[in-house]
Amino acid sequence: GAIGMISQSYRLMSPQMVRYSMLSGGSISAKQLYQNGDIPVIVSTGESALERAEAVARVISTKDRDLLIDTKKALNGLEKNFDPENDMRLEQAFTFSNNIKGKSSSLRRTFLDKSKL
Repeated sequence: GAIGMISQSYRLMSPQMVRYSMLSGGSISAKQLYQNGDIPVIVSTGESALERAEAVARVISTKDRDLLIDTKKALNGLEKNFDPENDMRLEQAFTFSNNIKGKSSSLRRTFLDKSKL
């Protein structure tokens, strides 16, 4: 919908970048995300994303399994108020409300037209 992906965007980008993107309707490049520290690496054209992901997985696999599990639990628990089910319901409610007002369809068309450029 017109307001979709906010909760997932917060897992990838800083709150400032999410707000900029959502309020301006502007796009954010991978280079900007990298420079902002939101993503750790950019896979270049011609480079294998799978090979890069496997390299990261190999590094992680050398760590203590129990410590990794506990670290993942701690990271998941510390993500402030992250509740994907409730977050998506909230987004859907706003999208539904805007759809009833007749705004969502035109905004979606505008977004899709821009993304074809």
